[in-house]
Amino acid sequence: MAATSRRRWLLTVALSEALLLVAAAIASIGFDIGSATPPSRLYTVIVLTALAMGLRNATVRRLAVPDLTTTVLTQTLTDVAADSSVAGGDNPRTGRRVASVALMFAGAAVGTLLLRRGLALPLIVGAVGVLVATVACADVPTPPPAPASEPPDGVGEPPPK
Repeated sequence: MAATSRRRWLLTVALSEALLLVAAAIASIGFDIGSATPPSRLYTVIVLTALAMGLRNATVRRLAVPDLTTTVLTQTLTDVAADSSVAGGDNPRTGRRVASVALMFAGAAVGTLLLRRGLALPLIVGAVGVLVATVACADVPTPPPAPASEPPDGVGEPPPK
């Protein structure tokens, strides 16, 4: 993906995701978590956050960032275990994988604490987090594509007559 289209995609999706989360936060105002009433607000929040999560998952997939799966925490944990020295692996990118898992758990813990104040607050914090992270990452230069290597002698050439 070209740097310009990558940046445009990230900013467009981040703004869309943040707007969906803010809309969910607005819909959650007046929602009683304990009794789950009114149910129409609950379903609105579910639909809006599901759309936001789908956008994020599609973005991660489109950008093809290795070891960064937002909805497949189990796969990341499996990769850590399967590629460990104990399992005979060579531990590729273990730091990145462990950091990804740790940050997901930290986010869950913070979200749980924020839920004590109501449903709107964690949704707003999530929207702000999306925008801050995107702005921080949007200016990271995209590495140039690797030059195409030439095939070994005899490969890709027509057979002799």
